[in-house]
Amino acid sequence: MLWYFTPYIHLCKLRKLPLMEVLESVKKDFGSIAILVHSLANGPEVTKPLLETSRNGYLAAISASSYSFVSLLKHFLPLINPGGATVSLTYISSIMDHIG
Repeated sequence: MLWYFTPYIHLCKLRKLPLMEVLESVKKDFGSIAILVHSLANGPEVTKPLLETSRNGYLAAISASSYSFVSLLKHFLPLINPGGATVSLTYISSIMDHIG
């Protein structure tokens, strides 16, 4: 039931709580989870159009996004039910440029 996780999305995004604090809250409130959803992490140049992004800016964003999924999975794996799932989301500009 997705709506139960809305407070945790807001805790992570708006309050920038440490991962361990969110993990403990989820463990206390739910015990285990069936799915873990990760969205891309931020980078220094994410507000720029794709073709204006420098190589260093792109690498910083992709590195942060990729590693944040690994870190999230590492910490939450003990809470994921057997047969559970993980999903990592990206954004459309990572695969195509918006023209016009």
